[in-house]
Amino acid sequence: MIIKFSELNKLIGQKTVYAGGVFDLTHYGHVYYINRIKATYPNHKLVIGIVPDKRVTVKKGPKRPIFTQRERAEIMNSFKAVDYVCIEPVKKSGQKSATLGFIKALEPEFAIFVDKAFLSLQRDLGKTTLLIFPLHRPDYYSTSALIKGIIEKHSK
Repeated sequence: MIIKFSELNKLIGQKTVYAGGVFDLTHYGHVYYINRIKATYPNHKLVIGIVPDKRVTVKKGPKRPIFTQRERAEIMNSFKAVDYVCIEPVKKSGQKSATLGFIKALEPEFAIFVDKAFLSLQRDLGKTTLLIFPLHRPDYYSTSALIKGIIEKHSK
């Protein structure tokens, strides 16, 4: 189910696990990631945070994302392992991290990231029972690597 950021509070108190990402050009790495999380936490509601278009463009360049945030949310919503999908808010001025604000609003029991840089969020959350775990992802299971490979293959 796709929900608005303002609706996250209805999930507070439920057993939830959060996983966020761009999820552009869905591929095997995304399928593996989502299914592994659900298999690890089968009794939790899996909430997927979709990085908004503006943040993707800043991070990945002017030609990204390939699909809009709404399209990416619909794709993630089609996974049977996913319970809720929400487009993360755009970072506000003076805010350290939009993802941090999303996690504070949801109050999940666990947060899963493929980028180890997010481990610093644990410190920023202060006193919390939230556990943050990095999930290893091989480099060849990234949308950026996939796009690069397609361009190289077709430019020969």
